[in-house]
Amino acid sequence: MTCLRCHGLMLPSVLYSEHECLAAMAYSCINCGEYVDAVILQNRFINEATMEGAHAHASGQRHSHGNRGAV
Repeated sequence: MTCLRCHGLMLPSVLYSEHECLAAMAYSCINCGEYVDAVILQNRFINEATMEGAHAHASGQRHSHGNRGAV
């Protein structure tokens, strides 16, 4: 797997929780230290979708405001 930040090598690691008897898969970059797990990826996906929606909404508003003064 390749790091999205620096294109370095991402190594898998398994995280264990002694208290909850759970295990989770994660990846960390050996170059820059980027750390990615399922929760981080889910939050990034949600944030990117929100930002794209906000950007599209803002672009539409700027476009419509620009036409107000036209005669």
